[in-house]
Amino acid sequence: GWRGSPTYDVLAAAAAAARLFRLDGGRTTDALGFAACFTFGNVECNIARTMETQFELGLAARNGLVSAALAKHQGPAAPTAIEGKAGFLNLFAGTTEFAAGITAELGKQFEILRVTFKRYPTSMIAQSPTFLAATLQREEHLNPDAIDEIVIELDPFEAEYPGPGRRQKEELWDRGSGTAQGVAAALVHGHASRALLRKRDDAKINRLLERMTIKGSEDVKPQCATLTVKTAAKNYFKEIRDGSRNHYFSFDDTVQLVRDLQPEMRISPRTLEKIIEITRELENARSVR
Repeated sequence: GWRGSPTYDVLAAAAAAARLFRLDGGRTTDALGFAACFTFGNVECNIARTMETQFELGLAARNGLVSAALAKHQGPAAPTAIEGKAGFLNLFAGTTEFAAGITAELGKQFEILRVTFKRYPTSMIAQSPTFLAATLQREEHLNPDAIDEIVIELDPFEAEYPGPGRRQKEELWDRGSGTAQGVAAALVHGHASRALLRKRDDAKINRLLERMTIKGSEDVKPQCATLTVKTAAKNYFKEIRDGSRNHYFSFDDTVQLVRDLQPEMRISPRTLEKIIEITRELENARSVR
């Protein structure tokens, strides 16, 4: 029932702001203590389909900055705000068993180097199954009208997000945190643009939504997926076993993603290709000019 970004991002923003303020160890501890208390982000708004999520990341950054500012001005925070009996870990994870992992690679492993972006403008849970569907369509050129059944298997937590019994009157397109709409759009059109993910009157997409099953499987890891598409002539199967690798892109991967997004850009296809050409040769350029 919690959205990860505003739950974790306040701590990250506080750490960054503390660094920029050049706070010492004690004051930085206070900044993180405030941040652990200022985290937030339940997902009832997702169930209700209201607008709170559009503000959460900005508020997370603001709360992180406020946390560091309070510490800078000598504000004391609970020193056990993270690992204490009523602290962050017990509240959000229900255990402090893995507390040592928080600082295990401090100064050695920099998570910012692992930051990437989503292939499609939808939930992170939907990324892998949507990618599988788009890849299958591009490889096999399936006739959407010939598809009889679609079965998607996800990690059990992801298949049920935001949790058993929390969703009511769930729409077909919203199942699996947007997985259903993403897979259906990709099988029909070969990609999943923002417009397609919002489209509710595409008869071919809607037909596939009615033939789709999303279920959890203990054999599927987080951010991974299996996709089975059944037709009268043949059954197609695709899977992703290592979800993290699906979110790191080569230059050619990125070019394909950008080309898919071109119809929603404010530049022409010709201009986009010029940008791609310049970027491809950037490392050989004599000057950034």
